[in-house]
Amino acid sequence: EAKGQAGPSVIRVSALPLFTSAYLIPRLARFEARFPGVSIEIETSHRMVDFESDAVDVAIRNVGRPTPGLTAHKLMDLRTVPLCAPALAAEFRSPADLERATLIHIASRPQGWTEWLAAQGLRGVEGRGSVMVDTLPAALDLAAHGRGVALGMTPIVWDAPQMERLVVPFPSVPVSAGAYFLVHRRQDRTHETIQAFVRWLRQEVRADAARFARQAAAAG
Repeated sequence: EAKGQAGPSVIRVSALPLFTSAYLIPRLARFEARFPGVSIEIETSHRMVDFESDAVDVAIRNVGRPTPGLTAHKLMDLRTVPLCAPALAAEFRSPADLERATLIHIASRPQGWTEWLAAQGLRGVEGRGSVMVDTLPAALDLAAHGRGVALGMTPIVWDAPQMERLVVPFPSVPVSAGAYFLVHRRQDRTHETIQAFVRWLRQEVRADAARFARQAAAAG
């Protein structure tokens, strides 16, 4: 599809750590098999991309709305959900019980727990203790080792490798966490190689929609 078309033979992608590790990397072999002449370079970062100066072709970020002036495609809406190790989950029956928990915070979303607890009708709950990490994968690692409760983001978190050792401890009110958007420069709408990547990734997301819905229902 992309062979012989105008556009770069290398696609430079900037994506968030969780999206990269849980979703993009496990699927790259399918892209490479379909487009053997195209290479992908990936950087993981929370920093917003400056398409005027950064050597990036495509960015994938979690935002409320994409930056004006760019071509944007929504990949999936996100919701926050508490996650912890099964042994720890046995101590909790409702969100109010988190006052006895160690809450794992993420530096890029410092108000995450405050907003989530407020949506559950709880204010002033800070937990028994807290720990701050810089990425969501690191938060999931801590939670999987029984060090506290983390806020994951569905549906993407269902594909995280740490989910083999994590559970949702109780039902809760869904809380929006924005959405993943794929963005690129408007002039790259004519670059077939970049557009091949965009179409491929959107197809992957659409193919997973039903599975994600089933996993969310099973988690309660």
